[in-house]
Amino acid sequence: MRRITLLGTMHGPSNARALVRGGKVARVEIGDTLDRATVAAIGEGVVILSRGGRAEELRLPGT
Repeated sequence: MRRITLLGTMHGPSNARALVRGGKVARVEIGDTLDRATVAAIGEGVVILSRGGRAEELRLPGT
């Protein structure tokens, strides 16, 4: 499992997206797979991942 860093979140009228870095920068949406975890939710400055039945929270650095 590599370290994943949340770089930012964006919210539009129909969906939310996040920028993360886990080696290289990627844009993710709810339902995407990231390092064997599923993106379960994206909020203001936070991404919730579901991995093996457990929730993991990524927050923007400094928050």
